[in-house]
Amino acid sequence: MTAATVQNTEYYDLLGVLPTASATEIKKAYRKLAVQYHPDKNPDDPQAASDKFQKISQAYQVLSDPALREQYNEFGAEHAVPEQGFADAYDFFASLFGGEPFRPWIGELALLKEMLRSDDENTSSTGPTLRDGVQHQPLMLEDAEPTPSMREQFNQHKKYVSRQQKEEAARREEQILEERDRRVDTLTEELRVKLDEWVQSEHTPEDMERFRKRYEEEAQNLRVESFGIEILQAIGSVYVQKATTYLKSKKFGFGGFLNRVKEKGAIAKDTWNIITSAVDAKLVMDEVAKQELQNPEGLSPEAKAELDRRVTSKVLAASWQGTRYEIMSVLREVCGRLLSKKQPADVRMERAKALLTIGTVFASVHPDPDDESRIFENLVLEGKRRKAAAKSEKAEKSAKSSTGSRRRNFFRWRPGGDSKRHADAKLANQTAAET
Repeated sequence: MTAATVQNTEYYDLLGVLPTASATEIKKAYRKLAVQYHPDKNPDDPQAASDKFQKISQAYQVLSDPALREQYNEFGAEHAVPEQGFADAYDFFASLFGGEPFRPWIGELALLKEMLRSDDENTSSTGPTLRDGVQHQPLMLEDAEPTPSMREQFNQHKKYVSRQQKEEAARREEQILEERDRRVDTLTEELRVKLDEWVQSEHTPEDMERFRKRYEEEAQNLRVESFGIEILQAIGSVYVQKATTYLKSKKFGFGGFLNRVKEKGAIAKDTWNIITSAVDAKLVMDEVAKQELQNPEGLSPEAKAELDRRVTSKVLAASWQGTRYEIMSVLREVCGRLLSKKQPADVRMERAKALLTIGTVFASVHPDPDDESRIFENLVLEGKRRKAAAKSEKAEKSAKSSTGSRRRNFFRWRPGGDSKRHADAKLANQTAAET
């Protein structure tokens, strides 16, 4: 299909690709734009970003489907509509981290859901406000000094707004906790069914081999999803850690304690990674704003492309760290329920073995270095490599500086506190006296 034979190039233009673009190029363009125009990343004009976000999601839904793309190319947008209608933009953006195939394993990601929550819940701070059934105009302070009654009104207004915001925040927090409980309940049941397939078997080597192969096939199916390998490794890490802690506690007694200490250390490290990733993203975004101010005529295409790449890399890294932390936190609770003392001891033991098997399979999945579809994953890895290289370079410079300082101090000082110069002078005086 050439550009000349496409009836309308609007969808291609929205994604910034040619009509001859490959499926990988279309996916790459969509993922980049989905992050760039996400309303949460555009606080200055969230409505405009939201409109753009919806449009590029619609374009991608058509162009990522071979049949719909063919219809679009030949007849235009009116004849290229999914049978079930266009999906919500959230569903497409959520596919950035696993998507629908991972739902039985990790549930619906709360982080993305919160990011995409409608701004309609927020009340506007301008214009008349409705309170107690009465319309009130915003307070207007005139040139004269405010009267006490005006100050009173202002303080009452502040108290009202503050109370309303606190109540709204409390309601939202309660809602989030309820949603998390439901999510943990659902995932606990999903995982129980999977583990009990082994629990209810004869526990023969052949049964274990069949069980392992089933989840090796599952892992191969899931690894092709966006960030699929990273999510599998996160799931596997939790499963292995929880199963190992339980099995060692039953075998050695103290082994479980050591593994719990290790788990707490891993949680602390993950928390630190989230903070540093968010700070890195903010610093790069500030740098972009600074560059734009310093270059009012605009950056060169090469410089702009490099800055865009760095911003996308940092934002993705921060989003992934938050998502990974959320996934692992939820799964720790799920595993804890299935291995709790409320369950019979023999069932817990077999569930732990099954959990260890699945976890080992998932944790052993690694990316193919030649896989071109891992566009965003490679961006995150590239950012990590840059950071590690910069840290290594800084450490090397520090080591060289420290070594040079030690050498200088070695020649400058001698035991007892005398400098080399003073020691030489003292030796010369002693020699002269003896002579």
